[in-house]
Amino acid sequence: ARVCHSPTGYGLGQTYGTSAGTQDFDSVEFTDVAVIIGANPVSAHPVFASRLKKRLRQGAKLIVLDPRRTEMVKSAHIEADYH
Repeated sequence: ARVCHSPTGYGLGQTYGTSAGTQDFDSVEFTDVAVIIGANPVSAHPVFASRLKKRLRQGAKLIVLDPRRTEMVKSAHIEADYH
């Protein structure tokens, strides 16, 4: 976990001034739009992914920015392709 989270922590620190998480698992239940950048929550965080999928079925929108084809891309409302 340390190796894979290390770049995330650095990026959060540079962007937000802290490497702490930017949301909790419950907050997804209240979102109108979710943005996933370079992550695959289906395999890395299945509990979060199932909550997000539930919210998408309730009408939330999903934006995915990732060069890979992940399961979440199948339900994206906006998909930013990598060029």
